[in-house]
Amino acid sequence: MTDTTGDHPVTARANGPGVVLDLPDGLGVALDIVQAKALLDQLQAAIEEAERLED
Repeated sequence: MTDTTGDHPVTARANGPGVVLDLPDGLGVALDIVQAKALLDQLQAAIEEAERLED
């Protein structure tokens, strides 16, 4: 998954039994599956809240 809407794309990819987030400036964050799922839950909640506040 790549976000190409901004100036600095963020990419998520599988890496063995985990997930890596490739961030701007060559930074990467390795997560295990449990961490990745927890982050996904937090992102979904934050997006829902941001959309609610946008209205």
